[in-house]
Amino acid sequence: MQDWNPVALSAMQPRHLSLGATLVETDGWRMPARYSTIEEETKRLKTTGGICDISSRGKLTLHGEVDSQVSKALGQSGSQATGMVCKMSHASGDIVVARLAADEALLLTAARSEDLAGLLEDGGACSHTVDMTSVLAGLAIAGPNAQTVLAALTELDTSDMAFPDLSCAQGMIAEVRATLLRADRGGVPGYELYFGRDYGEYMWDAVLEAGEHAGLAPVGTEALAGLEL
Repeated sequence: MQDWNPVALSAMQPRHLSLGATLVETDGWRMPARYSTIEEETKRLKTTGGICDISSRGKLTLHGEVDSQVSKALGQSGSQATGMVCKMSHASGDIVVARLAADEALLLTAARSEDLAGLLEDGGACSHTVDMTSVLAGLAIAGPNAQTVLAALTELDTSDMAFPDLSCAQGMIAEVRATLLRADRGGVPGYELYFGRDYGEYMWDAVLEAGEHAGLAPVGTEALAGLEL
């Protein structure tokens, strides 16, 4: 009898299919690797801007004694200011910690979220984690015009001065409650949005509409990852 391994699908998959995306299965998710060619999409990211579905990232919320729990679980000490993002190295892969409040953080990882959740629960601190991987959708907006696109969608100040690289905030984006991270890649300005899965197609359409005159277009995960090489 053949084993059946379910594949997770992004809430924005209908949009990807309608645009002719090449879908690739990675880490249990079927995601758009490219829409045209890597070269064309990389050029777009460096000259105007692109939008990419990053819903497959492992996403965990951590509540309680955040600093203590992260230190025990990941073996790295130090406090983190609210509104800041830090990247930590771990055997399971790089982990991004976005400090949303004194007692709350969003953790992002390319590793299996359940593995990281178990690691944090073993930390012994007064805190708890919730796996949000399938609850939250994610979008990356990258390119020279990314900030212009976001400015049309939110009242949050996303300028370089107020919201530099490795910053985070929560607020309304396209009238949807979302978490926003500044995540530059290879010198290219970039942002990441995380929001309720049910708003996936709506948010995709809203960002594309806001970026129409700024040259924003869909790009796949391969071009986005290539910026960091």
